[in-house]
Amino acid sequence: MRYRPRGKELLDRLHMEDWDHASDRDIDQPAAACFMMRTTVARRVGLFDEGCFLLYNDVDLCKRIRQRSIRIAFVSHLRVIHLGGASLNRFAGLGGERLRNVIRYVRKHYGPLSVWIFKLLLFVDALRLGQRDRIRTLVGA
Repeated sequence: MRYRPRGKELLDRLHMEDWDHASDRDIDQPAAACFMMRTTVARRVGLFDEGCFLLYNDVDLCKRIRQRSIRIAFVSHLRVIHLGGASLNRFAGLGGERLRNVIRYVRKHYGPLSVWIFKLLLFVDALRLGQRDRIRTLVGA
């Protein structure tokens, strides 16, 4: 039986906090702030989805890479300084854009029924939290 992480383990894996980063290893997806790929891989899987502006296009690209059984590696001896949020700070109101891109990703990789279920769950959560802007985005997405 395959091990499936739960709760904090899943979040730690998502944020790549489940290991010490002192060694190289295969990962699901690197931070898009420092993403390099071979030209041969780009020719096989394509580039970023231009329908997703700035957000979630990296998630889509990594999914397409993994679907072709191509490794994605974390290289421990390289260092990059990333000023978190520097690109996002230039654009106001990207919450709606992020949500539209997530919905586009779900539709592209999991189909229309999954989008309907996903939007329903997000809508119920937005109602519970009183998030009117999120509700408006969901209705229009």
